[in-house]
Amino acid sequence: MRDNEKDNINRIFKNKKLKWCGNFLGDDNGLGEDCYELLFQIKDIKPLISVGESYDYAIVDVIFFLKEHHFLSKIIGNNKKESIDTLNFLLHLKHKLQNTISKVIKPMSDLRVTINDIIPVIVDETENINEGKINRSVIRDVIRDIINVVKKDLHATKIFKLGKYGEDENAFIVLVRQNLSDDNDLLLPLDVTGYWDDDKNTVEVEIDIDENAGNEVLYNLIGELNDVVSHELEHKRQYLDNYDFPDKEYKQPLRYYTQPHEIEAQLAGFKRLAKLQKRTLDDVMMDFFQKRKKKYNLSNTTIKKIIGRIKEYGQV
Repeated sequence: MRDNEKDNINRIFKNKKLKWCGNFLGDDNGLGEDCYELLFQIKDIKPLISVGESYDYAIVDVIFFLKEHHFLSKIIGNNKKESIDTLNFLLHLKHKLQNTISKVIKPMSDLRVTINDIIPVIVDETENINEGKINRSVIRDVIRDIINVVKKDLHATKIFKLGKYGEDENAFIVLVRQNLSDDNDLLLPLDVTGYWDDDKNTVEVEIDIDENAGNEVLYNLIGELNDVVSHELEHKRQYLDNYDFPDKEYKQPLRYYTQPHEIEAQLAGFKRLAKLQKRTLDDVMMDFFQKRKKKYNLSNTTIKKIIGRIKEYGQV
């Protein structure tokens, strides 16, 4: 049973970089204050004794991504000749990493975590930055093209296809349904939903605009589209990475919104919207779920739990 659990977690997190921001050194001089990315895989699961009790522990190897010449690369890479200070630092670092990994696997496992090995990897910053710019550029193109069609007649009923966007395996098309929803509980004056169809390699977007709304709704539409398109393209990335999606489709909001694949997609959309509108991530998340409070029968307690899980998983 635990072997299946290890394999499932490893598949989910094989290509998912976690981010941790804070002071790994635990000092007051600010030297360790930074943001870092890491990948992890479970090497084994073993029962270990903690405070007189036996618990199942995930024995984890961590790949730690560092900028060239970063001081941490020398400390982590030189653990064959440790001084007392270096040993203390590594213990502190492992404790931080164990807490980070424990939080992200908590929604799917009760395993405790212990670090087996930390492997420093030097990253090419230029390549990463350019990749991000390309992705942002594609999303901007999609939203611009949708807005250009919708604003010609906000209240038209139509279906239109746009594309193709991106290149090679990242290419996709966009299908938009405007004012065609048969949902009796729409979030008016504007309701935008999305779906990733991997078989058709298509981002599907549904836009419903209240018949009394004017052009003032376009500002909110731009924001909603940034969230939805980013969200669905994250699902596209998951399919490309052979993500292990759950077999069961959960309807209960707390279970649905806190599934790892949904949290990843939500974070992609929420972060883009927060940056676009110069708002805090907490504000964007609270606004999103409060708007859906009545439609999905969300209590304030449930909303807080969902946001808490998202923040734990994404370390935000």
